[in-house]
Amino acid sequence: MTDVEELLREELRARVAAAEAARTDITPAVRLTELDTRIRRVRLRRRWTGAVLSAAVIAAGVTLPVVLRPWLRRARRAGCCHAGDWHRGHASRVCRRCPW
Repeated sequence: MTDVEELLREELRARVAAAEAARTDITPAVRLTELDTRIRRVRLRRRWTGAVLSAAVIAAGVTLPVVLRPWLRRARRAGCCHAGDWHRGHASRVCRRCPW
């Protein structure tokens, strides 16, 4: 352990001791129940955050192809070299409108 870690641990222990000394009217069983409740809330918050992020990624994965599909259809109709297989063997016929 480094000196910084030791100082941090000592500071945290001092804060815990001060908090326990300030709340002498509460029994240890009640403190344990409060701590369990706080831990449960944090876990639930993390689960919900993960679920929301996962839902956003899935929604983006579904939405982007649907949104980009009209561009692909227009590119196929226009004969874009990247939208179909007609350009194989025609290296001189490269579409200049494509960003690729």
